[in-house]
Amino acid sequence: LKKGRSLRPSICQVSSHHTSIRNDFSLQYPVKAKIEEYLLSPLSNYILTNSRATESYLKNKVFYHNKVFFLPNIADTNIPVTEKKKNERFTIVSIGRLSEQKNYKFLLKVASNLRDVDFVILGEGDQRKIIEEQLNSNNLSNVQLVGQVQNPFDYLAKADLFFLPSLSEGISNSMIEAMLSNVPVLASKEANSSHILIDNSNGFVFDSFDVHLVSSKIKGIFDLDKNILLEISRKAKKTIVKEMSTHNVISILEEYL
Repeated sequence: LKKGRSLRPSICQVSSHHTSIRNDFSLQYPVKAKIEEYLLSPLSNYILTNSRATESYLKNKVFYHNKVFFLPNIADTNIPVTEKKKNERFTIVSIGRLSEQKNYKFLLKVASNLRDVDFVILGEGDQRKIIEEQLNSNNLSNVQLVGQVQNPFDYLAKADLFFLPSLSEGISNSMIEAMLSNVPVLASKEANSSHILIDNSNGFVFDSFDVHLVSSKIKGIFDLDKNILLEISRKAKKTIVKEMSTHNVISILEEYL
């Protein structure tokens, strides 16, 4: 480089960060994390993230000051709503890979505490054997481990509640799909749901992995008037359509460019 020549590119450069930039990723991939933090990000005009939690985390980094902005994912808001199917028992659906992050161990503890509620888990992953062992050892006949499916909407049509107990998330696509399918959502605060879900308004949020407290919250949802649940589901869908439609996200992006 010639003396005095700037390293900054002459065109607008944007870095996009998922939750991987946060501590868990930094520990697992320290070299890549340092490259992102000290090389790519300082050269970027803007740093966009789809997570409010990651936005807050990045803003505390020395090179990221005044560069970090929240940009939501684009959601397919034209998802056809499958006709709701009636269940004999209250049915809770969870969708996601069978990993430690998704916290299915906690779900199984809740299921053990709510034997009169059916739980359906969709997904595959390296925790399958562990989950199967827990199912067998605790005789959890009210939990169905389905595996990977091509069309989760058939299962969402049977759901009275979508349950997301994750230890961390960027933004859960399965949660968005549930909200667009008019299924009430119960999610952990750690699942990065707080910027989308407002507890008892357009969904339900819990901030403690206490089996009895979450079980009690589910019972409370079960006892709610159906019209109240329907209104919560409608608000949830409106939230996604408003915040994550193609038009809205592009409008936000155009402000940066």
